Amino acid sequence: MDGRRRSAADQQGMVIALYVSVQPPTEDSSRTNEVGQVALEILAYLSRHPQAKDRLEGIAEWWILAQRIEVQTAIVKAAVRSLVEQGFLVIERNGAGDQVYGVNPARIVEIGEAVRRSSRAGSFCHAFELPRATEDASGEPKPEGDPKGEQP
Repeated sequence: MDGRRRSAADQQGMVIALYVSVQPPTEDSSRTNEVGQVALEILAYLSRHPQAKDRLEGIAEWWILAQRIEVQTAIVKAAVRSLVEQGFLVIERNGAGDQVYGVNPARIVEIGEAVRRSSRAGSFCHAFELPRATEDASGEPKPEGDPKGEQP
C-alpha cells in the first residue's frame, strides 16, 4: 500500500464502471439495443461470477437465459399475485399439495372482454380496470376460492 487512504468502494472489492456501446453500422436501432442489452447481461453475470468461462452456447443458455428466467419468474409471481388479489385467478391444491392457479369461472366473460379491449388499446393495464379484491378481517386481500388466503 502506498499510504493513500482507500475509498469504501475499494475496501469492499473491485469496482467496475463500464459503458457499453455496440452500434454496428448496418444494424437497426432495435437490434443494436438488443445486442447492447445482452452485452450488459453478460457483464452483469461476470460481475457476480468473475471466474466464469464458457462456450457461446453455454453463455446463451446458462448465463443469459438463467438470468432472464430468474427475472421473469419474479415478474410472473407479481402478475399472478395481482390476478389472485383481483379475483381473476383462484388458488387450488393439486394432488401433491402444491398451489396451482386457474381462472375464476365467475370472471371468464369479463376476462375475455378485457383481453379484447387490451388488444385495441395496445396495453393490458390500460384496458383492464382491476377491481379490489374483498378483504378479510386483517385487511389483507382474500382471493376467491382460497380459504387460507395464501399468495404466490
